[in-house]
Amino acid sequence: MSQIRRQRREARRSLNRKPKRFIDWTKVLKLFKSTIVVWICFYALICGFLYYSVTSNNNKRNEVFSNVGETTGLVVDKATGRGAHYATYTFKVNDKKFTGSSFHTFRGQVGDEICILYNRKNPESNIYCEEKEVQNFNEHVLMPSLMYLGLIIAFSIISIPVAMLLGNKKLIAEVTSIKK
Repeated sequence: MSQIRRQRREARRSLNRKPKRFIDWTKVLKLFKSTIVVWICFYALICGFLYYSVTSNNNKRNEVFSNVGETTGLVVDKATGRGAHYATYTFKVNDKKFTGSSFHTFRGQVGDEICILYNRKNPESNIYCEEKEVQNFNEHVLMPSLMYLGLIIAFSIISIPVAMLLGNKKLIAEVTSIKK
């Protein structure tokens, strides 16, 4: 009788025991490959956004410089966001009022008089004088997008082991297998 009890007790214990898990390197490699795809997608998205922004700003500059005129304008609004400072300004050409906005470098205050460059044929196309320098691909697209990619990679490298240490069961199941 005691042997039957012992067998039952052993059976209950084996059912209650958690199975031992080990790191399955094929699963880790699969997770790493999918993470690289995510990194590449983020990089393409960031690069595409920055390229569009720089290209549209440079196109506006080129249009203004095709037939440039200069005047002063009055800052009517100022907005900030993510380290950039934007100004909305008004100016007059031939007694006709126009508005425009800076790209991201305005450091003054509302009510300041600022220099405006505009296209004489189309004053709707105008820029803040301090933003007349053409932006290049390396400095304004490639380097910032690589910086953001580095931050994304660093976050991934740090967050995955931390999540495993904190016991994220889904992540642990994705990179481990049960010992047989």
